[in-house]
Amino acid sequence: SRASVTSRPAVPAPHPARVLVVDDVAINRRVLMMKLNQRGFFNITQAANGKEALSVIHSSPVFDLILMDVMMPELSGYDATRRIRQDPRYSAVPIVGITGNCAPRELQQCLECGMTAAMGKPID
Repeated sequence: SRASVTSRPAVPAPHPARVLVVDDVAINRRVLMMKLNQRGFFNITQAANGKEALSVIHSSPVFDLILMDVMMPELSGYDATRRIRQDPRYSAVPIVGITGNCAPRELQQCLECGMTAAMGKPID
């Protein structure tokens, strides 16, 4: 008789990039972190709103990628992105807007405030 062999999905090698995940909803942050982990990103910092993101950015080494919810209390993702872009260290760092509204106007607002790209929720 032949033994059955089960294979596990390939685990990606850890990626050295530093990622900041900004969302006011804790479950959304957890989902984003899980998706990043599945792709090999483990050096992840989280912030619960734009104001907290600015604090983290100013007290940390430069991040390689920022995933930014656009609608948050205290400081929106749009306003946080505008402020982040004022820091020369972040002039070329990708900032991806996360939005529940993928209407063309919403996506345009993401680009106008300095985000590199935008993607809709839920995250696949």
